[in-house]
Amino acid sequence: MLKETAPVKQKGQALILVIVLLATVLTVGISVATRSVINLRDTRNQQESQKAYAAAETGVEKTLLQLNSGIPISAINCTSPCINLSNNALVSSINVVQYPFGSSSNDPYNGNFALNDGNYLQQDRGADIWFVAHKTGGSVSVPDFNSGTWNGSITLDFQTPNSTFVNCDNTYPALALIVVYQGASGVETKRYTYDQCNSVRGNGFSQGTKSTAPLSSDYNWATDPITITNGYFMHVTPLYSSTKVAVKYTSASGYKFPQQGNLIDSTGSSGDTNRKIEVFQGYPQIPSEFYYGLLAPINN
Repeated sequence: MLKETAPVKQKGQALILVIVLLATVLTVGISVATRSVINLRDTRNQQESQKAYAAAETGVEKTLLQLNSGIPISAINCTSPCINLSNNALVSSINVVQYPFGSSSNDPYNGNFALNDGNYLQQDRGADIWFVAHKTGGSVSVPDFNSGTWNGSITLDFQTPNSTFVNCDNTYPALALIVVYQGASGVETKRYTYDQCNSVRGNGFSQGTKSTAPLSSDYNWATDPITITNGYFMHVTPLYSSTKVAVKYTSASGYKFPQQGNLIDSTGSSGDTNRKIEVFQGYPQIPSEFYYGLLAPINN
C-alpha cells in the first residue's frame, strides 16, 4: 500500500504566505511608528511655536505700557534675554523705532510714509496726519500744539483697482481731506476732495492724477500737490471703498514730517523656534464727531 505524502510545493507556498504576512505586519508597524514620531515632533513644534508667539505678545504688551509711561525708546530696546518667562520661553528682542524714519540712512522711503503702517484705511473712518509733535514726557499720546506748526507741500498716493478708467464702480475709492491750520484770525479748516471717477459720479471732486514714483506698487493714484501753511494736522477719509494711503512731501521747511507713531518689533523664542510680531502704535485719532459738520455736505 502506497503511503501518501504532502507535496513539497504546498509547503513552499505556505512558507511564502507566512513570510509575506510577516513582512506586511512589519511594514505596517514601521509605518505606524514613523507616523507617531512625526506627529509627536509636529505637536512639539506647534507647542514651541505657540509659546514663542505668546512670548512675543508679552514683549509688545510690556513695550506699550513703557511707551505710554513716558519711558524713552533707548531704555526699552533690548536683545536676548529681554524677559524670561515661567514656561521656559523668553522675549529675545524688542526694537522700537519712530515712524516715519526721518532722515535715517536706513529709511527706504526717504522720510515719506504710509498711513496706518501700510494697512487699509476703512471706508468713512480714515486717519490723521500730524504736522505737530507729540509730548514725550509722561504721555506720548498728547499733541503739543505749542511745538510749532508745519509748512510744506504734500501729495497723497492711494490705491485704486486700476490707474486707467475701467468701470468706476464702488470699488474705486475717493479721498476727503480736512486740513486744520492756524489762520490769520484763529484756527481754521480747509477741505479737499479727490476722485479718479469724478466725471462718472458727478460729485464735483477734483480728479487727481496717476501716481508718479509711489512708495510701492500698492499706490497708483494721487492727489494734486497740497500746500500746507501753519498746519496742525490733516484728517484723511476714504469714501466709496477702503484703500491704502501714502504721504509724500514735495517741499518742506526743515524736518519733513513729525513723528506719527512707533513701530514695535518683538521676538519671542522657545526652544529652537522664534516668532516675531510687528505692531504700529499710532497716536489716538481726533474724535470723529469733530468732523461731522465738515464732512456732512459730501455725498458718497
